[in-house]
Amino acid sequence: MFWKIGRFIGSVLLDGKRAEYGKRILPTLSAKLVARYGTVYTARNLHRMARFAAEFLDIKIVSKLSTQLSWSHIIEPLPQNNHE
Repeated sequence: MFWKIGRFIGSVLLDGKRAEYGKRILPTLSAKLVARYGTVYTARNLHRMARFAAEFLDIKIVSKLSTQLSWSHIIEPLPQNNHE
């Protein structure tokens, strides 16, 4: 599920653009999702979901990972940056 959300954010909402546009849209989207579905949809987590989908393009790999690892284990090896 997180991969699909990240894929949607990266390809549809951000349309491959990251920096300034992402800084504006992710907090707005997060506020709406947190109010409706809970704190798992913070802006930080949405950013991680988008990074996760960008790093792991093959759904087959993601499916295998998700059966063996928790979300916190999956995001741990993602490249770090200073924009979170």
